[in-house]
Amino acid sequence: MIVRKIKPEELKRTKELFATAFEFTYDNKDSTIKVYEDTVSSPKSREDDTPLNKYAAFEDDDKTMMSCLSVNSYEMNFDGNLTKMAGIGGVSSLPQYRRRGGIRGCFEKMLADLYEEKVDFSYLYPFSSVYYRKFGFEMGCFGKQCNYLLSMIPSFDLKDGYFVLVDESNRKQVLSDVKQLYEAWEVKYNGMIHNESYEYAFVTEANPYKNQEFTYLYYRGNRKPAAYFTIHKEMRNEGQIVVCTRLVYAGKEGLQGFLALVKTMESDHVQVIFTIPACKTMECLVKEWSMGAFSENQIPLGMVRVVNVERVLKKAAYRGNGQVILGITNSVLPQNNGSYWIRFTNGTLTAIERMPQDQVP
Repeated sequence: MIVRKIKPEELKRTKELFATAFEFTYDNKDSTIKVYEDTVSSPKSREDDTPLNKYAAFEDDDKTMMSCLSVNSYEMNFDGNLTKMAGIGGVSSLPQYRRRGGIRGCFEKMLADLYEEKVDFSYLYPFSSVYYRKFGFEMGCFGKQCNYLLSMIPSFDLKDGYFVLVDESNRKQVLSDVKQLYEAWEVKYNGMIHNESYEYAFVTEANPYKNQEFTYLYYRGNRKPAAYFTIHKEMRNEGQIVVCTRLVYAGKEGLQGFLALVKTMESDHVQVIFTIPACKTMECLVKEWSMGAFSENQIPLGMVRVVNVERVLKKAAYRGNGQVILGITNSVLPQNNGSYWIRFTNGTLTAIERMPQDQVP
């Protein structure tokens, strides 16, 4: 088996492999070179921006592709620092090559390269958390998925607050307000990525009348943006519901604005489903806790692993005064293995030292 990054003429094959593995439709009428040239000339995502940043496992002929994965570059918030993070996607193997070690080979080669490239973290959304623990990934963070009966949402005094639906008439004008809200949100939570232009396509390409996906901004009476959210409807067993796929808000009033808007839809919708950070609470905005009015449950929001332990320990936040010897063992990235002697004073790291491996942590 040979594991390496792909060549331009192999990009099309990775798309065919992914479509086969996950049973997605892919129109492969274009030539291999045209697929590559179209991607680099008009990138529409981070993956398109670096289309050759994909690792593949081949048969010994170095031509027959068995497995592949994509590596996308991000900047991620960690304890107040923007750090380099590699987002992993498109992990797939052709059915006839599964359990042959292709994905393991891709991960081992990819993580070793990321270590040398001084990447701090790697993140992914797993099909199986047990599977990705084999490569050192662990649950990264959780959210609260909330279910609120629209008829039970109380009325809020929004004073002079108002809403704007994003469409082609105002996309350019509201983009700066969306960015302002997101950038304030981004620095509050570890694991949040720093958005590039691709991540704002829900604004810059908004067409709610065609795709029935509606993004609203809520403004306070002083015209300051307080929230934005994206919603669509779904028919489920309990009836027609409002599903919120994106919710960013500034304080209690921003969340009130979101709830006030979806409550107006109670005549033909039963409830709204939305997700907030696990550290947030809805207690001040829920009046009725009985009769199925409101419920919440914890949901996983991806898996993460440290790529370079020493770099991350140097960027981590510390509290008070103290010292600790931290032992690291990982077969996938043995470059990190050993004991780290960490000292900190008044919440500031003062020294970090690699100890001999026989040092007891």
